[in-house]
Amino acid sequence: MALKSVRKDELAEAKFVIKALESEKERNQLSRVYTEAGMKTVEKEPCRKPCVELIAVDKETKKVIGGAVALLEDHENAELLIAVSFRYRKQGIGGALLEESEKRLKELGVKSSSILPLTPNARDFLRNRGYHYAGDVEQRVGGGFVVAPMEKIL
Repeated sequence: MALKSVRKDELAEAKFVIKALESEKERNQLSRVYTEAGMKTVEKEPCRKPCVELIAVDKETKKVIGGAVALLEDHENAELLIAVSFRYRKQGIGGALLEESEKRLKELGVKSSSILPLTPNARDFLRNRGYHYAGDVEQRVGGGFVVAPMEKIL
């Protein structure tokens, strides 16, 4: 099953907004989204090393429904963590978070990003956006799914 992609003109009508993570309350809500997705949680404090922290907020309820944290490994590479609350998936939120994260990373001069897909759907979602398995993983799995880092040159 492929994940839905949302065009930019559709984002204006979207029921969510992408913005920078700004408060402790938002950080706690984002931590719950990551936990729900079975991922490591977001730090309770703002990043100590350079990073990009974004959230998707439901326009109606004002709740955090997704987020992206990009940790800069160095000035050229970043590791992305993206999660969307289960009941809000397939609405273009993950794609919007990924696109905005990549935009901000490029502005910081970052050259590549990597992300760890946890499901076949996540792998397909990332492939459709230019990501590929790092190293020789692609040849070893022969198009199958494996939990291994995927990367993209920005």
